[in-house]
Amino acid sequence: MKQTTQTPDPRIVWPREHRPESATVFTRNIIEIAASPDAVWALLTNCVRWPTWYKHCSDLSILRGGRLLGPDSKFRFKTLGFYGEPEITAFQLSQMLAWSAKGPPGLVAHTPGL
Repeated sequence: MKQTTQTPDPRIVWPREHRPESATVFTRNIIEIAASPDAVWALLTNCVRWPTWYKHCSDLSILRGGRLLGPDSKFRFKTLGFYGEPEITAFQLSQMLAWSAKGPPGLVAHTPGL
């Protein structure tokens, strides 16, 4: 079996608890789309709409915060057969959206526009 290593993007300033070097598992997914970073940010923060563009996501609801994800948000969703209740741990407008949940999906960080 071939093992591959993914390298973190050096332009990303990772929140302390999300640093790739301390992660049990690190993956980096990159897609290029014809959209501005602000348009991508709007999609990421409107989590109740995720199932319309991400097929592995369902049963989404906001548990704390407004209708868009923000610094104090908590939400619930199902991904890849597992339920999680992530809380936002890092929020920098149009730059960093990170969350933590016990169990899957664990720690996640999004950085649109790099």
